[in-house]
Amino acid sequence: MANQQNGQRFIGPGNASSSTVPFIEIFRNRAPQTTDINYTVGQRWFDLSENQEYLLIGFTSAFDTNQNQTVLSATWVTGIAINSGVVAFSAGANTSGVFPVTSDGTGKVSTGSTSNTVQVTGLSHGLDFNLVATTIASGTTTTSIGSSSTGNVTSVVLTAGTWLVHGWGTVNSAGIHEMSISATSATINTDNYIAISTSTVVCAIFPFLTTSSGSKTIYLTAQNTLGSPQNATGALLAQKIGQ
Repeated sequence: MANQQNGQRFIGPGNASSSTVPFIEIFRNRAPQTTDINYTVGQRWFDLSENQEYLLIGFTSAFDTNQNQTVLSATWVTGIAINSGVVAFSAGANTSGVFPVTSDGTGKVSTGSTSNTVQVTGLSHGLDFNLVATTIASGTTTTSIGSSSTGNVTSVVLTAGTWLVHGWGTVNSAGIHEMSISATSATINTDNYIAISTSTVVCAIFPFLTTSSGSKTIYLTAQNTLGSPQNATGALLAQKIGQ
């Protein structure tokens, strides 16, 4: 629907125009095109289909060989969409839950985080996300010291939850050996082992992170490069994370 009033209009091929017509906003179910030239500079156009407002800032002209004449084109510009707030968040990579996330009746969406993981801080015009240092709850540390010639130097039994396990140890036989923390009895964890020689004390074997819904046994294992169990002495320290 047009609510443009009649009046004198002076349009040229440049970016200047004048008019005696009041600049009343036009409402359409589409965006303006370069062919919408029957308006004066300063005309506003509201696209109802996209909630977007446009402003006519001028005209350009070019010779059209097909029509064998100079053709006038309108230059419309737009700013931001006009709405009540965030419209929706779509599902991106590694996301889960209900999508799209839409705003409430006041145009708001809420944020949250899991304890001891990510801190969300509201700014005047945005959100600040920061990783929070993981805390280790008191009373959730368990240790075990032992020695064996069967491959399993020592072990700890963990309850349900997430644990970070550290290991120390030394082998008592000659040669090059391997020592690791593993969730499988008498088996070297190939992602978490260190090579050691006779009587070398191994400090802080690569920490082993494990999560379990129930009881789980973690082993400190020693063997030679051929996979045979070795006589060794060692210790495990397990710390439960974020309880």
